[in-house]
Amino acid sequence: MWIFSKSGHLSIGQHANDSDLMVVHAQVREELESFVALLDEIGGQTHEVQETVEGDYHHLVVARRAIVAEAVRRMVSAID
Repeated sequence: MWIFSKSGHLSIGQHANDSDLMVVHAQVREELESFVALLDEIGGQTHEVQETVEGDYHHLVVARRAIVAEAVRRMVSAID
């Protein structure tokens, strides 16, 4: 799933080995860091941005499905 928001462009998909996890990718680290701050607030833990050389999206974070869903819900609720 792609999300285009005020804070950037994200690509979200299910983790290959764990259906309870989601992988969130971004081309620009700063765009992902703003989403990670929201994940941290919701989940009560620190999520770390990782670097990758595969594909067009060089930054990623892995988080629980419920936390990512809540973060997306909050982004959608904030649409003005």
